[in-house]
Amino acid sequence: MRINPTTSGPMISTLEEKNLGRIVQIIV
Repeated sequence: MRINPTTSGPMISTLEEKNLGRIVQIIV
């Protein structure tokens, strides 16, 4: 579920985590 920190900076990973949480909320 987590992307390599080297490929995407910490900001991008945080944004992706927020997006994942939003998607999960929508699915639920």
